Amino acid sequence: MSQPSNRDVIQRAADDEFPREGGNEEKKFGSHYLRLEEKHLEKLRKLEANEFKEEIGARKKVRHQLFWLTCLWLFAVFCIILLNGFGGIRTGQEVREIHFHLSDAVLVALISGTTATVIGLFLVVVRYLFPRRDHR
Repeated sequence: MSQPSNRDVIQRAADDEFPREGGNEEKKFGSHYLRLEEKHLEKLRKLEANEFKEEIGARKKVRHQLFWLTCLWLFAVFCIILLNGFGGIRTGQEVREIHFHLSDAVLVALISGTTATVIGLFLVVVRYLFPRRDHR
């Protein structure tokens, strides 16, 4: 069974509200009402389309921001692990060493926390970009 079109629904409503049995004036008024409803529906469709475009643009912006935040975050963790692995760095012409050492427990917490955060952030973004739709 097919669903009635918007035009059919509006026509039925116009027929119920303004029966066509009376005369020409009632018929003209009913068709005028129908044209106004069609214009109103068209404006609603355009507004929904514009809203959808704006939402897509906002999602793209958030996606890019989260991507770069994640990249910087992972780069910082990578640098911390390198510093810990080499024990520090030597700077300038004068030999000055910066000693850097983290305990194994801190490194495990840093790596596991970063992994959990990146995976969680990914899941949040995916659910935001692709919301579930109920099919009833």
